[in-house]
Amino acid sequence: MGMADAYSRISNGKRIGVFAMQAGPGAENAYPGITTSYSDASPVLVLPSGYNRDREGWPHIFSAARGYTHVTKWLEQVNDPTQIIDAMRRAYGRLKNGRLGPVIIEAPGDVALEEVGEITYLPVRPSKSAADPVDVERAAHALLDAQRPVIHAGQGILYAEATDELVELAEMLSAPVLTTLLGKSAFPERHPLSLGMAAGSASWPAVHFMRESDLIFGAGASMAKHQMSANLPEGKTLMQVTNDESDLSRNYHIDYPMLGDAKLVLRQLIDAVRDIGGKPERGIADVAADIGKVRAEWMAHWLPVRTGWSGRCRTPSPQQMPSLPTTPVARAIKWSRSTGPLAPAATSAGASPTPLARVSDSPWGPSSQHRRRSASTGWVTPPSA
Repeated sequence: MGMADAYSRISNGKRIGVFAMQAGPGAENAYPGITTSYSDASPVLVLPSGYNRDREGWPHIFSAARGYTHVTKWLEQVNDPTQIIDAMRRAYGRLKNGRLGPVIIEAPGDVALEEVGEITYLPVRPSKSAADPVDVERAAHALLDAQRPVIHAGQGILYAEATDELVELAEMLSAPVLTTLLGKSAFPERHPLSLGMAAGSASWPAVHFMRESDLIFGAGASMAKHQMSANLPEGKTLMQVTNDESDLSRNYHIDYPMLGDAKLVLRQLIDAVRDIGGKPERGIADVAADIGKVRAEWMAHWLPVRTGWSGRCRTPSPQQMPSLPTTPVARAIKWSRSTGPLAPAATSAGASPTPLARVSDSPWGPSSQHRRRSASTGWVTPPSA
């Protein structure tokens, strides 16, 4: 299940991972992976086999159709083989639109052996929408009026493939950018405006600039309160772009909400800021210099422990993470061992220079009692490391 999840993530949901398992033990043991995909909004098609229809309702039998109701975006049981085409169309419609997540189509064992007949299936096309132009104009004015705006980018930027738009807007505003754990690599972390990541663990530049900001813009981020999310400081003007209406004002009052696809909405904001005109008081070089100063102080603080490996074990401590290099996925292996508290620390310290240079999931989530230290998580490092 973790491999199917990772397959979807590394393509930003353009290719959907599929996982099939047997009835009973297979459906039961897939629970940790499915709950991870659900809490992290990762699109995976799950095809569990069910018990034969004459066993429906028997006691002490695990049914995926009942057991996974609350941890899937969509779930249905196909009891007639002629309905499989419609069921798959509904499944892929939900796998490609809105807030993503796992979808389950269960077929009882006796149904799975029946003939489907002629298949005439047409692929489902995703549908995207931009934000209300009035909301965009209000937000653009607020961004230009802010003295110290900070952009808080989430994995919605990755799935929308909106990194170019995010970089363009950040440079127009001279706004530093931090990412969430799941949004790691949505903004190039070698860029002078990058603050790194803020989650359960965070880079010191991310913490510092959030505290000093007067406006925090959640771009493609849920801005939810969670043990693996950064708590937003009080007294800040908040702005948000999300494609899920349940994220808006979920845990914080959002002053400037915008509902729509991150790529389309960021392009709207870029055009609106350009039409309004005006430039920020501080240029990119000035902001980058401040970021560099704070980062240098952070690195110097950890210098005694980040220059070597622990003599007691082969696994580096969280404080040693900044000394490890990163490399793009195509030339790397993924460190997918049971990392525990090391995972967020490694993520906040290591730089991701390009989108998907690191593929992440939350080490702990709402379903932490079922959580696996997943095969879809890993700080990407060269084989030599």
